[in-house]
Amino acid sequence: MKKYALFDFADTIAERSPSQFHVVYDYIMRTTNLCVPASSIQEACKRLDAILHYSSVNIVDINKRGEFYVEYNKHLLRMLGLSHLTSPQGLLSSFAENKAHWRLKPCVLDVLKHLRHEGWSIGVISNFDRILEEIIYHQLRLDGIVDDLLISQVEGFEKPDIRVYEAFLSRHNVDIEHSFYVGDNFYLDFLPAKQIGLKVFLLDEAGIYSYLPEAIRSIDQIIANIAEDR
Repeated sequence: MKKYALFDFADTIAERSPSQFHVVYDYIMRTTNLCVPASSIQEACKRLDAILHYSSVNIVDINKRGEFYVEYNKHLLRMLGLSHLTSPQGLLSSFAENKAHWRLKPCVLDVLKHLRHEGWSIGVISNFDRILEEIIYHQLRLDGIVDDLLISQVEGFEKPDIRVYEAFLSRHNVDIEHSFYVGDNFYLDFLPAKQIGLKVFLLDEAGIYSYLPEAIRSIDQIIANIAEDR
């Protein structure tokens, strides 16, 4: 059986450029002339992501996608205390205008290469649409580094459904006792991985869950954590 280092994709090993926080910050500044700290925007987004989830399985129509993100933006602006000053539809348009692309987060490539050197297989388990394979292997050029993918839209079910994890484990002959998973969402990543007994790290860049022993602030911390387990 193989030992696997398993990762979520969006906001775990990769991020949009310009980032979500950057687009929101610029939009708020432009429309309200208020300077909201980037850390406040980041924390609000992370807290909202824990309770409002985009579904690549159920949302396949572009109009429904727009409706979801208008609703998301409404909640975000309320959390920031700005819903009386600016428009969720305007924020959606701002994202469209920025034409973001995916990029690896700092340190991620070095971490993945280190893990492979240490004998780990690399897998990605993601709530994403079918284009993820193109993004990972061609845009981000992770062929030869990422061994296997599980994409929710292809499977027809998505996190936090534990079938997502169970399907990957059985399909790729994973030794669960000697594998681990890293994700940034408490509800979608952390809880279901815990439920099936998979060692899990919660990437908590905003410091919301700093009291949890499994929380890490940056992806490179897993190297030290895995070394301690030996």
